[in-house]
Amino acid sequence: MRCAIRTLPLALCILLTACAFDNIFQQTQPTLSNVNGAATPTGAVGSTVVLAGAGFGEEQGAGHVNFVPISGGVGSQPTVVSWTQSAVVFVAPVGALGNYTISVQHANGRVSATRFFTLTPASPFTPSTGTWTAGPALPAAISGAGVAFADIETSTYVYVVGGAGPSGAPVATVSYAQVASNGTLGPWTATTALPTALAFPGVVAATIRNSAVLGNGYLYALGGATSATGTPVSTVYRAAITANGTLGPWVTATPLPSALRSVGAVVQYGSMYVIGGAGANNAPVVNTYRLPIQVDGGLIAPWKVQGPLPAARSRFAVGAEGLYLYVVGGDGGTIAPNDTGPSSSQNTVYFAKLNPSTRDIATAWAPTTALGNARAATTAVFGAGNVLVTGGLYAGALTHTSESEYAVINPDGTAGAFATAAPATSINSLCSCNLFNHGSTGYYGSNGTFHVLVAGGDNVNAPGTRRAETFIF
Repeated sequence: MRCAIRTLPLALCILLTACAFDNIFQQTQPTLSNVNGAATPTGAVGSTVVLAGAGFGEEQGAGHVNFVPISGGVGSQPTVVSWTQSAVVFVAPVGALGNYTISVQHANGRVSATRFFTLTPASPFTPSTGTWTAGPALPAAISGAGVAFADIETSTYVYVVGGAGPSGAPVATVSYAQVASNGTLGPWTATTALPTALAFPGVVAATIRNSAVLGNGYLYALGGATSATGTPVSTVYRAAITANGTLGPWVTATPLPSALRSVGAVVQYGSMYVIGGAGANNAPVVNTYRLPIQVDGGLIAPWKVQGPLPAARSRFAVGAEGLYLYVVGGDGGTIAPNDTGPSSSQNTVYFAKLNPSTRDIATAWAPTTALGNARAATTAVFGAGNVLVTGGLYAGALTHTSESEYAVINPDGTAGAFATAAPATSINSLCSCNLFNHGSTGYYGSNGTFHVLVAGGDNVNAPGTRRAETFIF
């Protein structure tokens, strides 16, 4: 009898504990904090969308993403790539273009609050079949300028910041051009000059489309050289973008951890990444850093150290595709920014994956398929699952053996085999020059078409001859 009396409370305890845990599970409420780390997120059909929050569930189970058109109609449950307690990654589905609400439904049936998202058309980028056309000339011939694209609510603009002018001396000029609906550019117009003349700065734009900033967004110039010989600085400047494309005054932001020029700079999913570059005495570095971009465009110190590159690099090309960052080619040795020898040029392509929850670099940088030609002082533009690498210092540059090469970017972040691009019209045929130390960016016309802009640069065939031409792919 005493045994029975003692066993009964134990059974009740087990039952009550099970009920309590079941109740906790049933009451879990998912919280959706942001989409793509952006104030007003957009994405093309087929693009990678990152949802950050809490309480999504350790496993997806019966959970799913609700993707519902605001205009009415039947929503969809897009294909989920990964699911954790704090992040869900999915592929933007095929559907009517326009505005949608997104919510996360836990396996227990409870649903998060909604966030807005704009679905844009898939924009094919086929480097194997495109062609180059001449764009509007810059106000002056420069090389080593930073080039960036800003997509704001009222319009879209491209910017050319700083650079090296005659004799390689840095300049402080900043110019912008408005993007027409079909992707062509209006004339270049001068706007607020940098406080200090800079060549080879890292330049990026943060807007409501790619970060948490409100308003029109901000343009950043990170590091750079204050002399023709490559004297680096750690200064970071920030300027507000106005609705008509002009810039407000440049103000200082959180400086880089060390003085650097020729850094790789990327804004992806609401964070800014600074990669590699050249420091004192033009020595390349392996360092990688990250900072989240604040609502007011601020960068709150300190820069967070990320995993280092496998080898030091400067004058490389940098880019992002979904959750992956890339470093393409570059100099592996101590080279001044205006040097023309290809002896230190590299053919390596490194990539690393971001953690969708923290935005930190989650994997060690690793090599993927190498370039067909070792290149430095080159550019690369990523878009729609492809990369186009253009110009630079490489064996054969004098005779234009491989102006550009391209590759497919696979879903796992690796690159396919690189092939030489053979457009109907090449840059060389338009300018009788072979470019290095040029600037480049990818951008969209309002009709959804994707384009590549190449601006300025030096001429391998006549080093020290800066160019004012621009070219559009």
